[in-house]
Amino acid sequence: MRKNIIRFEYGIHVLFLVCLFLTIRWSTIPVINNVICEKIFIYKGNIDSAALNIVTGYITGYFVYALTVIIPDLKRKTPIRKEVVRRLTKIYYNNIYLLLLMCKNCCKTENEWGKVIRDKDIDCLGEDFLNIMRKFDITSVADSVYKYEKKQTRLSWVEYLNNKYKEIYRDLDDMFLEYQYYLENEEITIINKFRYSEYFDNFTGKGFRLTKIVTGFDKYLYYEDLPIIFYYTGENKLSPIFENTNMLKAYIEELKSIHTFLIGFNKKYKLKNFHEDFAISKLKEKNFGHLGTSRIEDNK
Repeated sequence: MRKNIIRFEYGIHVLFLVCLFLTIRWSTIPVINNVICEKIFIYKGNIDSAALNIVTGYITGYFVYALTVIIPDLKRKTPIRKEVVRRLTKIYYNNIYLLLLMCKNCCKTENEWGKVIRDKDIDCLGEDFLNIMRKFDITSVADSVYKYEKKQTRLSWVEYLNNKYKEIYRDLDDMFLEYQYYLENEEITIINKFRYSEYFDNFTGKGFRLTKIVTGFDKYLYYEDLPIIFYYTGENKLSPIFENTNMLKAYIEELKSIHTFLIGFNKKYKLKNFHEDFAISKLKEKNFGHLGTSRIEDNK
């Protein structure tokens, strides 16, 4: 749809240039005394009045369109892009925070957690992080005060992440539908990196990259096509979700490209809205996030 809009806008500008050229060619405006210029811009034949009216009418309409649509859109575009990037930054923060909180819950000791900590959030998602996350128990109680409204029992991690990621997905959808006309390809690419990532798909079930073959605790392979929450609730038990870290590695790479975009956008517009240590500055505190509450032990 966006490509069609762009083509339509280009067509409007091209037609304007053609009409402008014909107006000059059919008029008595003096041109440079040059053979080539005279051949291009001077027309010595009879001019059809209907064609002239169409051309001048289009030029008039173009100026009206420029004053009422093009210029106002250009004025709105930058503020809207900044607002979208602000919301994307919040989504990035939430994703990084959730990953690092899950990792801290999976660490046995402060020393183990200390191996993950870096100055910047994105740098925390290295090999130490991945090795620890292999033991993450997604069926354990989530490190959150959020509870079921009626039961007043705490959510498991799989239930909590299912709710959080669906909420993020709705926000991404809203941004795309509401603002896509004003966005550059860069912002649309970043929105779609979230929406269509394999990691997100496996939690939300909204896309087409669900994991098809899963490994049960009995080590047998099963072909399924369901969101993760169906595998880890009730009696359903699979092997640890990140025992194979390929999906997590791919998502970290997507987060890195999103991080690069956010850094570049903030530098370009001289903004100070992006903090490299948003999550780790909180979680490195001893009383922020619990240790060892979501770890699968080797003997399980």
